[in-house]
Amino acid sequence: MKQVIEILGLHLIESTIVGSIIILLLLLFRIKRPSFRSRLLRLVFLKFLFPVGLVLSFWDTGQFAEPSLIGVSLNSWVNQSAILVAEEKGVSIFVIGLFMWAVGFCILAIAYSVEWVRSEKLLGESLKGESLKRIRRVLRELEADRFCEFIRIEKTNATPILIIGIFRPRIVINNAFFNALTDNELRPVLRHELEHWNRKDNLWRAIQVFVLCLFWFHPLLWYAYFRSSLESECACDEAAMNGGEERKAYASCLLKATRFFSEPKLLWSSMLTGKPLKRRIEEIVNFKNEKDSKMKLLSIWTLVASLAVGSSLLAVDYQSSLSWSEQSENEVRNINELDTIPKAVYQVAPTYPDELLESKIEGHADVVFVIDQSGDVRDVDVIQSSAVEFEYPAVEAINVSKWEPGKIDGVAVNVRVRQRILFKLPE
Repeated sequence: MKQVIEILGLHLIESTIVGSIIILLLLLFRIKRPSFRSRLLRLVFLKFLFPVGLVLSFWDTGQFAEPSLIGVSLNSWVNQSAILVAEEKGVSIFVIGLFMWAVGFCILAIAYSVEWVRSEKLLGESLKGESLKRIRRVLRELEADRFCEFIRIEKTNATPILIIGIFRPRIVINNAFFNALTDNELRPVLRHELEHWNRKDNLWRAIQVFVLCLFWFHPLLWYAYFRSSLESECACDEAAMNGGEERKAYASCLLKATRFFSEPKLLWSSMLTGKPLKRRIEEIVNFKNEKDSKMKLLSIWTLVASLAVGSSLLAVDYQSSLSWSEQSENEVRNINELDTIPKAVYQVAPTYPDELLESKIEGHADVVFVIDQSGDVRDVDVIQSSAVEFEYPAVEAINVSKWEPGKIDGVAVNVRVRQRILFKLPE
């Protein structure tokens, strides 16, 4: 369980560093094209979704490293009791954290699922009569006749226009909004939604929502999600502008769209309110169809690629060093390998069992245990005794003893020791 927590923590730290640097690059490099900005933000979610460094670590070692159990023995009931108590505390903390994560995941997943189902109910009716003729005429001008069958009309005022579905998207237009638009206004609106279709924004949104549900506690992903939604809208606005549409007419069309819903009933409608709407209109009005230099874009992609590869290699190296460190820490040496053998610093005499003392029975218990690098005793095990009553006192005496650790080349190491505890009658 400790190993699982370490793996998840390493992935979270690695993804946070990479995601933070990507967003920092986005803020520092004044990238002009929102389509490029949205691609960078998608990388943040992909990094959280795919633990590349851990996969490479798995590939490198053949399996995820498991904690070493060299020299561990649980036959002694004293030692076993202590270990079980420690594990119980660790599990309780892990279970509490897991429960809190599951609650957050379920709440967010249910909320988005409800919104998705609500959006599916907006499919409305197929186009008929004059509406069908008008849509066909505008789509013909856009050279997109094949999309006519995927356009629907709805009358609930939930949203003025929306693209619904992942693998078979459909464009749903509010009837009142549709009738309020002229052909010159309808053309950029449809071009905008068709760009969402071509960019597969609904598929990417589903991926982002899934990652957000998994890491709902992470503020970086919340920022990336809302910023990515805004950049996607700006990228589609840009596509409409590149189509030669008049800027002011398109901006007024966005303002007109805000009149056809009283509140953002759907999560997707939030880009038509407040600061996001203001930002979109500013970019439309100030649109100059400028492109970023190829050198700038190449530099950014190189930095991002180097960052992704570098962080993954560092994760592999860290995981390998962690596994090696754990193995070294838990490795137990034999007494004949040492340059300096352990020396007792503190010992107590074992308690003589009352029943054997009364019967005047002498005996012994042979105990094997590990003296660790700090001189503490662990993994105590009785391998042989002249009477079972001698075993518990022998283990108890060994457990409270303190030692100077054994050393190899001056470095303290774990060492397995065999000790005979004698029980002799007082003279």
